[in-house]
Amino acid sequence: AVVSTQSTGLLSVVAAVLEVLQWRLAGSTGIYDCYDAKCRGDGPEYNNTYITCDNYHNYCNYTRKGKPICQYSDLYHGNGVSCNVTNRGYGGVEQFRCGYDRVTGRAYCQEQPSIVKIVVGVFCTMLALAILMFISTWYVNSRSVQIAGLRKSRRAPERENINVKERVNDKMVA
Repeated sequence: AVVSTQSTGLLSVVAAVLEVLQWRLAGSTGIYDCYDAKCRGDGPEYNNTYITCDNYHNYCNYTRKGKPICQYSDLYHGNGVSCNVTNRGYGGVEQFRCGYDRVTGRAYCQEQPSIVKIVVGVFCTMLALAILMFISTWYVNSRSVQIAGLRKSRRAPERENINVKERVNDKMVA
């Protein structure tokens, strides 16, 4: 009976050590895919105050008045978001990247663009630029034809006036 009590005590110690290790491992790997990048203050005085704080290696804490503090911890992480397929509904796409709100620092998941989407985007951009260049070239050419036509129509009466003056001068001389 003494042996079983000692082994039970030893097992409870081992179980406690394993639980601490499990917490340490769970805390160090994190539970979210993307972590917030800022901490927000609390209370009326600091409600709109944000400080930079990588919530993967830190978590947000506050002073008594609500001023935000970025606390480092090996065990705990701050706020974040999970980006798994079933949670975010990316239709089977498991590649993502983290994005952050500029003001609040709140993390969000973005679908990682595939190479096909990038190629299609580049092709569409190049096609749009080619169409714009074609339209602008056509417009410039059509305007230059109109301007040339205006120049010709302006010169014609001048030539006519010269011819009329020459005729008048010819008649006066004769």
